[in-house]
Amino acid sequence: MIAALLVAALALPGVRVPVDAVAAVVERRVITVSEVDAEARLVLLARATPLSGTPDLPTGPLDAKLKTAVLDTMVAHELLALEARRKGVVVREAEVDLAVSAERARFASAEVARAFFARFGIDEELLRGRARRDLLASAQLASGLADLKVSDEEARAYLEIDIALAEGRPLPERMAAARSALLAARREERTEQIVADIARGVEVRVVADALGAAAP
Repeated sequence: MIAALLVAALALPGVRVPVDAVAAVVERRVITVSEVDAEARLVLLARATPLSGTPDLPTGPLDAKLKTAVLDTMVAHELLALEARRKGVVVREAEVDLAVSAERARFASAEVARAFFARFGIDEELLRGRARRDLLASAQLASGLADLKVSDEEARAYLEIDIALAEGRPLPERMAAARSALLAARREERTEQIVADIARGVEVRVVADALGAAAP
């Protein structure tokens, strides 16, 4: 059932109060549309943050395709975090503190960070919850992906298929590039399988068309 909840108004004049709704449910964890929007802003912020200098803050309308991809990731991370908790994995608050601090450090100043977070309803609870969930998910994935490897023979075979990979570079660099590409593909495939295996024993519901409208 779609839940209708009012969220705080943006700290801008003339902006209407949006109506929140359920985007997905993972076990007893409800993911709202406003949470998806907030995480989409953080994803765009991470992509826009250069190694040095001021990032281009993502303040424009959100693309529905991006929000759908972000929701998929959120659901996957909730499932991984749920499994990690079942296995007794514990995240230290110091680790959460570091992750939240890294998020705030993307901004030119603490004042800019506060204004951005206030405008898009990104509060301390959301930041810490997201950090804790992702740390748990990473721990669960690390154990599931630990045995993945690529042999020299497999890397050479891959280079024969993708002859343009690292073209013009010495063979050791081309081998490293092939190994990295193969590992990335295998990690993605294994991750999908791990998430699917967890999902078989968990109630997961995604609300169709919940993310259709762009965020203000």
